[in-house]
Amino acid sequence: MLEEKIKSACLVCEQEKCSGIFVLGSFICDECEKKIIETRVHDHEYSGYLHKLKKIWEFVLTY
Repeated sequence: MLEEKIKSACLVCEQEKCSGIFVLGSFICDECEKKIIETRVHDHEYSGYLHKLKKIWEFVLTY
């Protein structure tokens, strides 16, 4: 019997992925999680990731 994997849309890359983590109800795929962890404050991608992660708090604070 094949196990059916459920895909979720990643908060960061917005692609449907099968593996990752849920943070306060928001899904972050494994690839984006790794990129976020490895990004330094001075990297130009940092502010983009920060902006995406703020959406988690905006969602939580509105409910």
